[in-house]
Amino acid sequence: MGNKHGQHSPKTFNEKASNQQSHLLDQQTEFSGRARVAQVLRWTSTAALIANDLFSEKSTTTKQRAQQARTPEAQSTVIGGRLMIGTNAEDDSHIPGHLQALLSDANKVKSVVQNFEDQNEGLTHQLLFAGSDTERTKIREQMRINSQQSRHLSQLHQFVADDGVFNAFSHTTRQEIEDRYVQENADTNMSASNYMNGLKSRQQSHSAMLRNLRSSLRDQGSISMASNTQGKHAEQRIIEDVIGKHDQEVERTKMARGFTVFSTLPEPSHLDMVVAGTKPPCAMCEVTERARQKVAQTGQDNSSPLVMKRYKDEHYQSGNLFPGNYVNTEDQHVHQQLRGQFADKASFPKTRVTARKRADSVASFKAFKDL
Repeated sequence: MGNKHGQHSPKTFNEKASNQQSHLLDQQTEFSGRARVAQVLRWTSTAALIANDLFSEKSTTTKQRAQQARTPEAQSTVIGGRLMIGTNAEDDSHIPGHLQALLSDANKVKSVVQNFEDQNEGLTHQLLFAGSDTERTKIREQMRINSQQSRHLSQLHQFVADDGVFNAFSHTTRQEIEDRYVQENADTNMSASNYMNGLKSRQQSHSAMLRNLRSSLRDQGSISMASNTQGKHAEQRIIEDVIGKHDQEVERTKMARGFTVFSTLPEPSHLDMVVAGTKPPCAMCEVTERARQKVAQTGQDNSSPLVMKRYKDEHYQSGNLFPGNYVNTEDQHVHQQLRGQFADKASFPKTRVTARKRADSVASFKAFKDL
């Protein structure tokens, strides 16, 4: 299972180095097949930030507590049979309960969605009287973010609350996985049993992840917040939390996905650990993650069955910089280098706007309905 200290490093798939690219209005991300889990995780991360905003705005929330909850970023994964969310807030312990409460209240969801629509109506009027292209771009961007948050929340609510939507979504996911699998293995010579085992294993794993996600998001479900480590990205918190409890997480994940001694399928050689959130991983995450792997690899056996899957928006491969302080020396060095690239006030991304605009994705699924 791993070294005796239980310290492991999840493998990562990073297709390309991050590029600093400007945002392209109205460009959205299509999801299908195995990426459907990432799609739901994106909705989840957006909804977690909305729930966090509602908590901060409550009359019973003190000014100090609201400040501790402040965060521009959320990333999510499904592992060990439950949802795990990471933020870079000083205190995010309230998010699970408030997220579940929001998703269980159809009237509250409608109210939040309506509020985003009302904001956009006001912004439409502002757009008519904008005095410069820069001002118009900012207004359009905020309108886009509002529409995105409204869409993600309504889609997640239906995924959680509507059995018909969930069942159709799961069926579509399995069919898309099969279609892709057939294409990928058209020219292979594997045996019929290996072929079917490979297909069923993928379908079973991703169906289980969708069920686990839905179960976690329902009232009384199990949602874990990644350990609160100041000065760390949301994704970094998740990775380090899993590394710290690696063997336990692997066993729980196998059980949750149906790979037990009673399973008719052979145990898979690896377990996908899908991570997705309000933005793709940025260059800062990728560089510091590699540095952190060196710390984790203290034993002779560094292997892990966990394979981290990131489904990045190809148009926006770079995320915003984390504004906190990094403890690791290499983190500090890289952070300062990247900050220099954004020294120009006109190009330096505004934390909240940049984080949320990168989560835009298309449902491309007929079962979703207007609230």
